[in-house]
Amino acid sequence: MFRFPLLLIIFLVPITGFTAGISWLNVSHTGGVQVRENSSWNSRYFEYAPSAFLEGNYRYIFYCGNNQSGQIKDSIRLNKIGNQFKVTAFYFDKDVINTNGFGWDSKQICDPSVIKGKFRYDNVNYKYAMFYTGSNDPYNNGTHNQIGLAFSNNLENWVKRPNPIIYKNCSGSNCWGVGQPSVTSVDGKGQLLLFMTRGTPYETKMTVTHLDLSNLDTSIKTLKNEWNLTTNGLGLGINGKSYHLAGADLLYDNDSDTFYMVWGSRFNEKMPNWISTELMVSSLKGSSMWSGYGAWTNLGTYQAEQERGRYQSKKAKTFDAGFDKNPYGNLPYKGSPLLMLNYSVSDSVGWPNSLWTYNIRRAFGYIF
Repeated sequence: MFRFPLLLIIFLVPITGFTAGISWLNVSHTGGVQVRENSSWNSRYFEYAPSAFLEGNYRYIFYCGNNQSGQIKDSIRLNKIGNQFKVTAFYFDKDVINTNGFGWDSKQICDPSVIKGKFRYDNVNYKYAMFYTGSNDPYNNGTHNQIGLAFSNNLENWVKRPNPIIYKNCSGSNCWGVGQPSVTSVDGKGQLLLFMTRGTPYETKMTVTHLDLSNLDTSIKTLKNEWNLTTNGLGLGINGKSYHLAGADLLYDNDSDTFYMVWGSRFNEKMPNWISTELMVSSLKGSSMWSGYGAWTNLGTYQAEQERGRYQSKKAKTFDAGFDKNPYGNLPYKGSPLLMLNYSVSDSVGWPNSLWTYNIRRAFGYIF
């Protein structure tokens, strides 16, 4: 497994002046998200790493989950529900992308990030592209990850490219590779900003690249080579915060030219110790993102002990968060006063028992 599930949703206010922080709504207004109709704490199913967007009357959540009870193997699933604050209209939940029997993504597949645009691949025009993490995991330790790409016109049936679009740059049993993609549209067509995590035996960091996927039949155009996502202002390594940035999800607000990021900012040694106990929401001006400089502003945290959800129980871990977006990776509602965040929760009951407690939740906050 690449990491474990966390889905967080927040509504964001367009920023015209100084942004000081985020104020979370009372947890009684949020509650859990029952991604699968038959999901329960003792079902031995898990779900995490969501990528959600709103289009028309529906909310689409792509996430990682197992297909069989007790199976420790990811597939990418799609949950379609009514576009509402509380989940009352459930349409379907289905498996959409699985591992290949052989090849670079034959062992694990996870971390979907879906974007709408205009793409051409293998003489077919497509409306949606999905970036995902895949691995053949030759050492059975979650390494050798790379980023794949798939296309669709209906969000249910996907055509995968046979090879990665982003390759790992290390080798050996300690090479985590590259994965955990997050994508936003630049022009509403084929130009994209792709954010990703790179892990080598020597460092872990997030990077960004500017791609044009308008016509993959001719070429994959790299409009700006990969650069490091700045960590200035995040306070890494200070007051118990994580020492590196990884697995973040990003959202863009066109009106204020601001990027918002949610990331795992604090960890502890309770198993599973590779998932966070705290989430941070941070903002960065667009010019700073493109230049690779500037400093983030930390708006506020969401911690495990705040989470109660539909089951009215505190959870030990709060991790793998992603924003609700529109199909282009932007704010879902123009002028909305809320930021929606999807996140994962887990108990600390050892491994692999904690895996069966992975569940998806929602939270809502006001930016002020």
